[in-house]
Amino acid sequence: MDWEALTDGLGRLALPTVFVLGFAVALWSDRARARKLARRWGVPEPSADQVEAVLHYRRLRLACYPLLYVVAGVCCGLLLPPEPEQADKTGQGGYLALVAMFFFGAVIAELLTVARTRELQPLRLHLADVAPRWGVGLFSALVLATFAFGLVDLQAQPHITPNVLLLAAQNKQHTGAPIAVPFAGTALVVLLVAFVLWSARTRSSSADAELDRALRNRSARVVLGLGIGMQVSLLALVGWRMELLYRFATGADLSGAQPAEVVVEGWAREMVDLVQPWTLLIVTVGMIGWLFVANPGKKAWKAHPAR
Repeated sequence: MDWEALTDGLGRLALPTVFVLGFAVALWSDRARARKLARRWGVPEPSADQVEAVLHYRRLRLACYPLLYVVAGVCCGLLLPPEPEQADKTGQGGYLALVAMFFFGAVIAELLTVARTRELQPLRLHLADVAPRWGVGLFSALVLATFAFGLVDLQAQPHITPNVLLLAAQNKQHTGAPIAVPFAGTALVVLLVAFVLWSARTRSSSADAELDRALRNRSARVVLGLGIGMQVSLLALVGWRMELLYRFATGADLSGAQPAEVVVEGWAREMVDLVQPWTLLIVTVGMIGWLFVANPGKKAWKAHPAR
């Protein structure tokens, strides 16, 4: 393990972690914001008990944020090394670390809620009752695109020789994250999103039926939205192998480009031209869409019969 890189990463995370901690402290006992949250998610006139329940719901998440931010930031720093010319500047992966903090905080809170409320009689709902179909479709499209583009990118690996890597390093070209990061990360995100959606459908979180529906709806939509945000970051981590070949395959041999290298460079150029526009389109749609998924729908919550 590179202890120097780890120490540098922790140093860069110190100030953002203080802000995260201040954010958690400021919201810890903020009943006004808890009341607004209840109204926003379908409780028109929350009572004092309902506000306290919302505060507890929120505290389960807030308590996790500072530690989760540090862990996510360190992992991003180790798995996503900064560009050579930016090594002494702000650490990379800040967006992914922040979204991961909110995402895993929500998942941990859901696990704790399930463990605490097993004795409640659950109100079973359909998936469409707690999450928009188009949001599930967008998340599924991002997952499929990550695996598809990752498999395309993996085809370039056998052609990335030490000379290609050396030339890339000389030109300060970032060589990207290991291919296991987007693949394993996607599998983990899918598993956790599926768990929260299942929990929101089948497990009541409060004996108060009105508040229960509001909190389950919020948990499902927020985690699905954050899952889309996570997947946008993971999709952005594939494709660098093809781009590396496209840029440096014909210049890796100092004695001059060989016919085989020209063929590889042309093939890599074609694949980059094919994949990059789709990646840009899907990432753009995901960046815009996840904010809408993670917010309440325009229609007020309607009561659903138990299933």
